[in-house]
Amino acid sequence: MNSWLRGMITVLILAHLWGCSEPTTEHQQARQMQAADMDTAAVKFSITPARPQPEHPIFIQLTLPTEWQPQPSQLVAITMYMGSLPVIWQADDDTAGVWHTTLQVGACAESEMEWQLRVPLQTPQGQELLFFPLVTYLSDVTE
Repeated sequence: MNSWLRGMITVLILAHLWGCSEPTTEHQQARQMQAADMDTAAVKFSITPARPQPEHPIFIQLTLPTEWQPQPSQLVAITMYMGSLPVIWQADDDTAGVWHTTLQVGACAESEMEWQLRVPLQTPQGQELLFFPLVTYLSDVTE
């Protein structure tokens, strides 16, 4: 086998392994808060549909204290490396403190794909960072 072909095979194998690897941990500048650490009356997070599927719209609603504002956020793939998606929040016209967004994720080979929504917040105390789990399912049928 010539060296060019051997080199191409090596590159393809490395690209495949890199694409399936766990994402690297990012250094977080802001104070981090898990959703479980929040007062449940102060922060509410909901996803519609309850079993979101890849390549279908996912509606997310976030209810925060009125003096908090979500900043541009990221949806990061956890199960396998698929990069991250930008998330932009829109304020609800009728209810103060309610924000929403609609997004779609790509399909992968996993029947269940774990994601993490990272939401930077501007609060009176400064910058905060919330994390919310999200799981997408290849099928909307529970087993």
